[in-house]
Amino acid sequence: MKKSKILLPIMLIVSLAIVISSVVVSLTAGINLGIDFVGGKQIEIQVPDGQNTESYAASVADVLDDYGLSIDSSYDEDKFTSSYFVVKINTQDLSAEKASNIRSDIAEKLSLPLENVSEVLSISGSVTQKTVLTVGFSILGILVAIFAICWLRYGVMEALAILFGSLHVMIISFAIILLTRVPLTVASCVSIFASSVAFAGLFALILEKARETLRAKTNNQTPREVYADAFNGSLVMIVIVLAAMLLFGIATLFVSANIIKLFAVSVALSALVAFYSLFVSTTLCGYLAQAKVARDKHKLSKNN
Repeated sequence: MKKSKILLPIMLIVSLAIVISSVVVSLTAGINLGIDFVGGKQIEIQVPDGQNTESYAASVADVLDDYGLSIDSSYDEDKFTSSYFVVKINTQDLSAEKASNIRSDIAEKLSLPLENVSEVLSISGSVTQKTVLTVGFSILGILVAIFAICWLRYGVMEALAILFGSLHVMIISFAIILLTRVPLTVASCVSIFASSVAFAGLFALILEKARETLRAKTNNQTPREVYADAFNGSLVMIVIVLAAMLLFGIATLFVSANIIKLFAVSVALSALVAFYSLFVSTTLCGYLAQAKVARDKHKLSKNN
């Protein structure tokens, strides 16, 4: 029990250190936003039937390098009956003449007809930012609803714990992405938001088990022990859900598209953070419940 008493402050200090470090890095080096946020250019190359696109990225990169540009991300995409190799360039400053030259050079480099290479298209980052904000506010609304339901069923302390844990998942996941300088994309944001909701569902399962034990009053366990047992009792379901997310993220890393890899990293990362947050929130909830019992006993003794 002494070990668990020391563990909670250590975990909270680690979380705080991660957040502070990410803020420092963001203020000094800036936030590494993906093309989804800052906007840029996109070129779509129609791939002839049966042709392999493995060498396309290197060939296009060579062409762009001649113009002082580089590929932000690239991936294969199927549209109706045709396949395309999509290249995104992290730049807004591209004249019409330079864009036309790039298009011609790419067609020549890949030995393709010019019509197989699209005009250089503009990507608006503002539209994506609005999308992320909309999704973010929607998730916030869901968390508020979960908070209200937990308040009514379990009490204000448990409701605050579930809100703290959900925000902990989001803040720590974003902090690690900022700290490691991995480009922040729309897919990353959505996967982190979804993980916070998954956390809320799993933590509700822990609260339900703890509530059943506390109401039964069949043993002399302290609230800390009750919540620890509830966490252990829910461990199989927690592992199944989060392991599925983690394995999905790891498996998706083998996809060649850079944008998909960034999504995979955020899924795997947020799954690990969600497990860590479940442990932190459960431990915190146990301590708060224990403190409440101690206060009630103190009040009762004073009244007597």
